[in-house]
Amino acid sequence: FATMVALGSCFSAMRIPRAIGEFASRDYSTPLLFQVVLSGTAVTVFSFAFATDFSLSGIIDGLLAPRFAAPWSRGQLGGWDAFRDFLGYFAYIVPTFTVLLAIRKASWLQPSVVISTFCSLVTLAFLAQGGGRRIIVFVIGSAMLTWLHFQRRHLRNRHYILVTALLLANVIFLDVLLAQRRVGFREFSYAASDFRGMRVDDNFRSLSETLRIIPAEADFVGFQHLGYVLVRPVPRVFWPGKPVDSGFDLAKHLGQRGVSLSITAIGEAYMSFGWIGIAVGGLFFGWMAKTWSQLSDREYGLIGSALYAFGALALFLGIRSLLELVLMTYPVLCWYVLDRILGRAESETYNRRTSGLMDPTG
Repeated sequence: FATMVALGSCFSAMRIPRAIGEFASRDYSTPLLFQVVLSGTAVTVFSFAFATDFSLSGIIDGLLAPRFAAPWSRGQLGGWDAFRDFLGYFAYIVPTFTVLLAIRKASWLQPSVVISTFCSLVTLAFLAQGGGRRIIVFVIGSAMLTWLHFQRRHLRNRHYILVTALLLANVIFLDVLLAQRRVGFREFSYAASDFRGMRVDDNFRSLSETLRIIPAEADFVGFQHLGYVLVRPVPRVFWPGKPVDSGFDLAKHLGQRGVSLSITAIGEAYMSFGWIGIAVGGLFFGWMAKTWSQLSDREYGLIGSALYAFGALALFLGIRSLLELVLMTYPVLCWYVLDRILGRAESETYNRRTSGLMDPTG
């Protein structure tokens, strides 16, 4: 898989679609950056508050509750509540836009940046309650990569020291999150002696089990998994018969109940088409990485740096699962919605002011 990724990155990249290039070239004003932060936070808080009937005590209890025990938690197959669940993806962009605002202000001590930092902590609290470490990696990683990408031509030793410190702090935070997600933060108990290094899922074991079982005990699923991934964005309330699985569940096959075993995108490619699937999957990831890197090759400014970071982290998490690759495009969609609403309003205001200045009768 790694070899095919390297080979795929040598292919000619697809030209960045015009819409993405224009989006990356946008020049946000400082007030607009702040408005995106406040709007993303407001939508996030609304989505979680709605699940508690706007009860402050319910929100606090939910934040302290174990994983899947909060009022906003739902099962695998959602109904209309899936729309509320989607609103949570607005939280993913708040830390990144806080970084953009800090870069624009050239300080972390400006009032708007301090408020944005607080908003980032609030949204991270809601995301951390779910216990998904990959989500925290995406949110913090995209913010940090945005900052690094924008500063890439002026990096100094202090930048590398700061990034190293942030990575170490994130590793510790993820370990705390892993230790507390089953009991919640109400009964918080964590000491320095509890840290035993970076703990990861048994992906290699799950992958080896998949290779052992298929095709000896189960058949290849073919395009069924790809179909399941591609139709994920379609709300189930509009398509009750939407596929509910990929055609192969490792945990179910092994007789393990109440758990899900991640077999990575490599395992998913194998269970679909065998070793050919792994080769094609590697080529796809390499080619996509080469294509998206065009956002880094050109100077698109602040917005281009943020868009590049979101795409890079989506591809990174996509190696864990193709479904994650699809889900991590939702934050960009949320950003696009805010851009259409807030950006258009700012443009109309600017045009009115400009036309007023140019009108001699005005």
